[in-house]
Amino acid sequence: MSERVQRVIVFLDWQNVYRQARESFHSKTDDFVKGQVNPLDLALTLAERAPEGITRELTSVRIYRGLPDNKFDPKAYDAARRQISTWQRDQRVVVNHRKLRYPSDWVKGKSDPSLVKEKGIDVALAIDFAAMATDGQYDVGILMSCDNDLLPALERVEQRRKTRGDGPAVEVAAWKSPFRRSPRLSFQNSGGPFCHWLDQETYWGLTDERDYTTPSPLDVHRRR
Repeated sequence: MSERVQRVIVFLDWQNVYRQARESFHSKTDDFVKGQVNPLDLALTLAERAPEGITRELTSVRIYRGLPDNKFDPKAYDAARRQISTWQRDQRVVVNHRKLRYPSDWVKGKSDPSLVKEKGIDVALAIDFAAMATDGQYDVGILMSCDNDLLPALERVEQRRKTRGDGPAVEVAAWKSPFRRSPRLSFQNSGGPFCHWLDQETYWGLTDERDYTTPSPLDVHRRR
């Protein structure tokens, strides 16, 4: 009998992944590209970390992120679209984005950037994580984020597995900083789920230091 291959979907809370990478491996004064990673390479790395004797296959990496508003910040909007286009060259990459919320009096370069907020990203991710588990779309769901608002979705999938004896496994991933205490998602009672700790050496192999605010020759060629 041939061995069953576990289907893996990696769910990335993109802004959280980026921010935690910067806090784990960089200083606040480093260029903004520091902290960017290639999401497909990240997902493949996680999928390959299967327990001994188990074969896993990445079927999808789902990215959840805010999208700058073209009206308020056209340069950032264009950069985000270039980045998303680059990611989606591989059909396994699925990007779910929602428009960022700006104050009504927002002025680029003058207003406080911290006033720009993501809205609905964590809700969209949580719904998909739980619904896709119920629909049997993955055997292993790996979530990378430190946002505790996502815990109820993980707990629901985990509880279904425990009570019914079947269903997908829940795992999380987090950056392991050599400089500070590294946060991770964990259940209050059990301390689980299993966490894939990604250290600094692994991080350097996944980095993407392209400045997407500047079009590349490939971008120009693609538009023709």
